[in-house]
Amino acid sequence: MEALFLALLLTVSNETMAWRGMRMPELFVKGRYLMAKDMNGNDSIVNLHGFGQTYSPYFNGYAWCKNPDGSVNWGKTMDAAACVKWNKEQISKMLDAGWKVNWMRLHMDPAWSNNEPKDLQNIKAPKHMFLSCGSKETPDRIKKAVDDLKAAGFKATGYVSEGTAHEFLTWRRSLKEMAPLLFK
Repeated sequence: MEALFLALLLTVSNETMAWRGMRMPELFVKGRYLMAKDMNGNDSIVNLHGFGQTYSPYFNGYAWCKNPDGSVNWGKTMDAAACVKWNKEQISKMLDAGWKVNWMRLHMDPAWSNNEPKDLQNIKAPKHMFLSCGSKETPDRIKKAVDDLKAAGFKATGYVSEGTAHEFLTWRRSLKEMAPLLFK
C-alpha cells in the first residue's frame, strides 16, 4: 500500500520540485480554484495539503468539557486552557503520525485572543501566522492580535476582507492573501 501511495505521489507531483531562491509563480483565483501558471504558461490548479481545526466545543464533541460519566460539563465549554490543550494534542497526533502540511486553519473564538504579548513568550510558533476576518466581524481584534504577536517576536500577517462577514467570500479572499505567503 505504501509503495502504491509513493508511486502515485511521484506520478502526480513530478513537476512540483522547488529549490531555495526559485522564483515561485504568482497565484490567482479562477472560479473556485487557486491557480498558478505551469512551466508552459498554462493555468494549473494549486493543491494545498493541510487541515482546518476549530476550537468550537460543539464541532469537537465537547471533548474537553466531559464529566467522568461522559456527560457534558456546560461550565467548561469556555475553558480556553482545556480547549487549547486538547487541540494541541490532536494536532500533535496528526503531525507525529507523519502528516505533511503546508497550511493549517485554526478557527479561533475571538473571545480567547486577549493574551498580552508577555503571555506569548517562550511559545514554539509556526514560521508565519496569518489571521483574517471580514470587516463585519471583529477586525479590531485581528489587528490587535497581529500587533501583539509581532510585539512578542512572531511573524504574523493580518487581513480584513472588506464588506464581508463570516462567509465564503471572506475565506476565499483570505486564502488568496495567505497562499502566496506559503512560498516565501
